[in-house]
Amino acid sequence: MITDHEKQTHLLVASPSTLFREEIKRIFEKSGYSTADLIDSLGGLTEALDRLNEKGAAVEGIILASDLAYTGPDNKLESLADQLRMIKSRFPAVRMLVLSKETVGHPFLSELVEMGIRHILLRGTNRQPLQAADLITAYRQPLTESELEILRHFDPTVRWRESEPERPPFLSFGLHTAKNRQQVEVAVSRDESKESPGCSVGAGSGGGSKYLSVPARMISVISLHPQAGATFLTDNFSFYLAENQIPVAVIESSADPPIWYDLLDGDAGAPHGWISWLEQLRDKGHLQKGIEWKRDDVHCFPQGKHSTPEASAEEAVKLFYFTKQFPVLFADLSNNWESPMAEESIRQSDEIWIVMTGDPIQMNNRLSRLIPFIERLNSRKKAVLIGNKWDSALDEYITPEIVSERTGIEFVTAIQDLSHIPLMALWEGKKTIQTAVGKSMLRRPFQILAKRILPPLVVDEFTRKNQRFLIIGN
Repeated sequence: MITDHEKQTHLLVASPSTLFREEIKRIFEKSGYSTADLIDSLGGLTEALDRLNEKGAAVEGIILASDLAYTGPDNKLESLADQLRMIKSRFPAVRMLVLSKETVGHPFLSELVEMGIRHILLRGTNRQPLQAADLITAYRQPLTESELEILRHFDPTVRWRESEPERPPFLSFGLHTAKNRQQVEVAVSRDESKESPGCSVGAGSGGGSKYLSVPARMISVISLHPQAGATFLTDNFSFYLAENQIPVAVIESSADPPIWYDLLDGDAGAPHGWISWLEQLRDKGHLQKGIEWKRDDVHCFPQGKHSTPEASAEEAVKLFYFTKQFPVLFADLSNNWESPMAEESIRQSDEIWIVMTGDPIQMNNRLSRLIPFIERLNSRKKAVLIGNKWDSALDEYITPEIVSERTGIEFVTAIQDLSHIPLMALWEGKKTIQTAVGKSMLRRPFQILAKRILPPLVVDEFTRKNQRFLIIGN
């Protein structure tokens, strides 16, 4: 029986065939559902969702045929897969039933499962007529885990995404794929008696080491207000991880003006033939291998030399899809956290690091805007506060405990006021953490932050004398 909730929500039906759309509509409305719109093209799908979302209409599900892909500009299933990935990211609560003419073993089906779509109805090899009961059942009941496992495996000889570089396009060390996210194995001392929960530890080839799997993490770093220090934290903390041989990448969002290009020494530091990630996505649809920007073992994706039009949500989805292969990925959003790219970054991140100073005026004004913003994205539970330029004198009227109590967001650590060090470091061509004083003062807060995204055993190894992590090479 249909539930009261289902009676109050609406469906979208998408297919290039008018007769097929009308028949699907008739079947579902006969079963008590309400159809909000009929879609005949790939581009019309997101337009309808945005339009209905603006009106406040509750869209519960989408029923679409895979041949909708051939209404797009390039007539490719890959385009439909990319569109569904974006929709899944922007509208995670919307159920999708994909009616696919593709057979088991096709990469399209594997990608559907990888992006979290659990309602898939195959035409079948015997080409029996599609029954109304099959449609309703497929929409209401997701595939079983065993059925999904079958679809995860694909035939590598099927032509698929030929224009994209082979993955992983940037990394030379061994990675283990898990839903397009990666984990890397590092060697830790065998004499540790405790193992971190949730981490896979196995015997290594050396007599004095064991290997620990490090799960992939994506972090959005936000400045609560201009100059709060999101870029400072991202720059120095990514160096800290890379120095300890944790593979890390940094993405710069649409900043105005751009910061990272100059931070990476601009024209003098740019790789030969370098093109900004936004230009690459708009011109080629993917990130080109061989022109990536790497400095101090950190893979960087700066916006570019000059301000550019903001990236769309769809472009952001593509960027994160290509870069999530890095075990640790930072998105430096600075104080531009209301852009489409920032929204997508916040949705996809495992944690949101909000960098703030002890300025009570900025704290009150900005948090009153930021907290409702991340709540709207269902991301408040992922947010933590990090103090920067924190002076002991602040404890007289505001403490981390008071901030946590008033905001309801955990205050995890504070970085002391290091304003006298960055200028000196820049003069010497160094980061703050590369100076003796800076390294000493950043060690404790960086250890706390590292333990949020890495197994404690791994972080403990950072400080072990004469021990270094060994990335398992190819």
